[in-house]
Amino acid sequence: TPSIYEQAIANPNAESFGLGSDSRTALPMLWDDLKSLATWQNAAVLGVAGGGAYMLRETGTDNDVRAYTLHHENRWGSGDVALRQFGDFAWQIPVIAGIYGYSLWRQDSGLHDYSRALIDGYAINAAATMSLKAIIDTHRPTDNYMKGNWGFPSYHTSSLFAIGGVTE
Repeated sequence: TPSIYEQAIANPNAESFGLGSDSRTALPMLWDDLKSLATWQNAAVLGVAGGGAYMLRETGTDNDVRAYTLHHENRWGSGDVALRQFGDFAWQIPVIAGIYGYSLWRQDSGLHDYSRALIDGYAINAAATMSLKAIIDTHRPTDNYMKGNWGFPSYHTSSLFAIGGVTE
C-alpha cells in the first residue's frame, strides 16, 4: 500500500482521512455504538452474568479463588509476568495508538476503520469496567495494588476480550 505522500502525488484530488476529521466524528461514533448496545438481549445476558457473579461471591466460591490466588501468585512462573503485560493498559494503549497512527500514515482505510472501532470499543470497555469496579468494589487477594480494592471485574480480562472482539 502506498504511503499518504505517494497517494497524494498519484491522485491529488483523492479524499484522505486524518486526526482532524476523526476528532469531529469520534463522539458521534461513540454515541451510536453506545446506543446499539442498549438492547434487551444484552440486558438479559448482563443480568444473568451479573447474577451468577453475585452468587459466586455470596456462596464463598469467590473467597476460595482469592485464597488460592493469594498463595499461588505466580502460578505460571516467569510466564505469569509476561502474560500479565498483555492485559495492562500501559501496553495496550500505545499499541492501539500505534495501529491508529500507522493507518493514518499509510492512509489504509481498512486498518483505519479497524483502529477507530478498536479505540471506540476500548473506551466503552474501560468506562464500563471501571464503573463496575466502583459499584461492586470487591476486595483483591492482596493489598499490594489499589490498596486491595476494585478487584472485580478484571480490567486485564475485560480489555483483552474487548480488543479481541473487534473485527474488521
